[in-house]
Amino acid sequence: MIPFGCDFTFANAHMDFSQMDSIIDYFNANNNANITVMYSTPGQYLDAMKAQKEIVWPVKYDDMMPYSDNPQDYWSGYFSSR
Repeated sequence: MIPFGCDFTFANAHMDFSQMDSIIDYFNANNNANITVMYSTPGQYLDAMKAQKEIVWPVKYDDMMPYSDNPQDYWSGYFSSR
């Protein structure tokens, strides 16, 4: 899954999506891997992943906090897992 866009993207959605369509078409026509690129939603991605029976999903028991996304910025307790 490759997220595409953000809060301030798509001021010119027609141009953005036509360019992405060209990239997707080129990749699908020229890749040697067993990969197909397509537009999707997070729900469709999760449904496809759940359908893969041979995947063993890990269970995380500890907390990911404190999380740092910049050298001096810590998110202590934000969205803790337990």
